Amino acid sequence: MFYTSELGGGIAGDARAIPLEPLAIDRGGILWFFDPTNPEVLFKVLDGCAINERFWVFYAATTNVGFTVTVEDTEAGIERTYTNPDLTPAAPVTDVDAFATCDL
Repeated sequence: MFYTSELGGGIAGDARAIPLEPLAIDRGGILWFFDPTNPEVLFKVLDGCAINERFWVFYAATTNVGFTVTVEDTEAGIERTYTNPDLTPAAPVTDVDAFATCDL
């Protein structure tokens, strides 16, 4: 995930992951932009194959910083890209049609 903003005179960089192993969480992820004590985005990818033959992508962000995130199905080599315009409160994403790759 790459972020960029006009805030603070212009800032940009790569988001970083908050380690979740100490919390015994092994699915999903939490990312930060500026400070590891200030999480910005929660991600998860779910196997919805039994429901609609798709893998699902969900995220919720607590930021108005612009960002682009690409999620890849590494088995199929297919990508989905999601963006949030800078200075716009990020809307949650619930993409239950993200990857039609259940049979691979």
